[in-house]
Amino acid sequence: MSTTMDEKHMPHGQGACPNVQVESHTTCFRDLPTEIILHIFSFLELKPYIISHGVCKEWKRLLPLAEMHPIRKRLLDLYRLMVGTPNFARTRSWVVENVQPFDRQAHIDALLAQHPLIPEEYRMWIMEWPARLALGCSWPGLPFVYYNRPDHNPLRKYGVNWLGYRPESPQLSALVFEVEELGYQPRYIPALLLWKGEGCHNVTWLIFDKTFPALFGRVIIFGACWQDPCCVYADDDIETQPLRLEGPVFSDWIGYMQKQWEWYDGEAANPESQETEDEGTVRSHLVGRGEQRIERPVNYEFGHYLAYSLLCPPWTERNSADSQEHLRQYL
Repeated sequence: MSTTMDEKHMPHGQGACPNVQVESHTTCFRDLPTEIILHIFSFLELKPYIISHGVCKEWKRLLPLAEMHPIRKRLLDLYRLMVGTPNFARTRSWVVENVQPFDRQAHIDALLAQHPLIPEEYRMWIMEWPARLALGCSWPGLPFVYYNRPDHNPLRKYGVNWLGYRPESPQLSALVFEVEELGYQPRYIPALLLWKGEGCHNVTWLIFDKTFPALFGRVIIFGACWQDPCCVYADDDIETQPLRLEGPVFSDWIGYMQKQWEWYDGEAANPESQETEDEGTVRSHLVGRGEQRIERPVNYEFGHYLAYSLLCPPWTERNSADSQEHLRQYL
């Protein structure tokens, strides 16, 4: 084969290629060192981690050896507890029939736009938890209706799923907080309204306030009529003493979800909680028996007892004249 003078003097890669044999190597995933495979597995989110157990026997053996984020590990433990329960399938019927997709990242972004910190347990639950495993009827993709006939379906909770009100643009509320350290002077703290029953029964909040670290990420349930559902009240100096609040308190979101599962599992094991197609199953496009539609948008009425009313001002409006007047009235 003849070549021109220009080709002879061209640098490699700009003309004729040199006659060099290049050996091709193909590396398969299984050929990687175990340490690298485990490192890759450590980045898997909850659902891919669960699914990956079915790829092959070797992956199933290695996955439990991978280091896992401690919060994700707790979610995995809860998942395994649920699916390993004999009555698990019975707890899923209403959720599976009614759950709808929503933009999970938009949900988190909307909260971050209102407050710079989100409890990590809640963030990871929103981003990674399987929608069909929603617990306590609380999930942004479940219906926003007022359910007032628990005798029709014992596996549903009495009240309103406030996470379903604005699934992709949730609104933080300005919850009143009193503590001895501040001379019991009320102030607003950011909180997310999760669930609200009638009156002061079962009003559930997730606290976003980081001023007092003992409050951040806790779930508080107001469960008695003498409790004020729009105010968190602490008896002690919460910087130096164990936190004592009125109403049941859960250390974090996952602890609250674990308690919800105990309730679900207990109801599912009860022979009297058998559902029927007519009463227990509600299609997503219908308002079923015992359900009441809620008009949108919902305006807040300070301290209002109805399950389908907001009882605190939005966190973003905490400094408005109306919100400050409500705080003065509370005093």
